[in-house]
Amino acid sequence: MKRPRAYERIENTLPPLLEALKKTVWFLQPQVKSWIKSCQNIQKSRRYSLIELRDQYKEVQITNHKKKTIHERRKDTHKKI
Repeated sequence: MKRPRAYERIENTLPPLLEALKKTVWFLQPQVKSWIKSCQNIQKSRRYSLIELRDQYKEVQITNHKKKTIHERRKDTHKKI
């Protein structure tokens, strides 16, 4: 009796699937898991620190602008580059 084609197709696709599964299982090892998690944490902290830096910079700009007198501001606008 001849085997159906679908069975052959399944037989051909199984080995690559198993290889992919082995790779994903390797990724799920505890050391690798913790390494991935630490990378994600670093990315998060970096993003938040950038946001904080931006906010601080805005505050500094505002305070610097307020501290200058009208004459100082006029001087700044007419400065030659």
